[in-house]
Amino acid sequence: MDAILRCWDVNFAGCAPIGSRLRMAFPERWVRFHCLPESKRYAESETELATAVRRYDALLDDLNGSRQDVVLITTGYSDSAEPVRSYPMLREIDAAAAPWRTLRVEDADPVCWHFYASTHRWPPTHLNALLRLVAQDELANILIVAQDCSWVFYPYQGGMDVIAASVLRRDALAQSHAEWIPAGIDGL
Repeated sequence: MDAILRCWDVNFAGCAPIGSRLRMAFPERWVRFHCLPESKRYAESETELATAVRRYDALLDDLNGSRQDVVLITTGYSDSAEPVRSYPMLREIDAAAAPWRTLRVEDADPVCWHFYASTHRWPPTHLNALLRLVAQDELANILIVAQDCSWVFYPYQGGMDVIAASVLRRDALAQSHAEWIPAGIDGL
């Protein structure tokens, strides 16, 4: 795991593994997708929830063309440097996760963010339970990352951000899933 995630500091130098910060640090490789039709943010039915998870899966499948295993990064929070898992459901869904790093995030409360990492075989359809929780806003700040850290997938309620391996790859993903792209000129 350490060898896999050392590449984070090479490919994403100076940027914490926080999804909302990645798009600002790597705007040329960033693209946003919505996971419900008409940019709807909240799933109001089982059908809409299934649509959101299907879109997460489809984009992940397209993103990981090499079919390599992926790394799941989850986050816990506290006021102490001692790693904690803030979401009890992660103990079951991601039982193999190991503490990766703790960062002080001065503009957050609590200030210590504890990142856990685990490797998952492709395709990670067993992570659909986790993606459902994200779509329902019951779980936040997870990343799915290529083993070589060439790309990052950041799902959140209502959408997903991607930091692609290159500008060309970003453009190809955007073209393949053009109907999921937000209408705003700033990509949000």
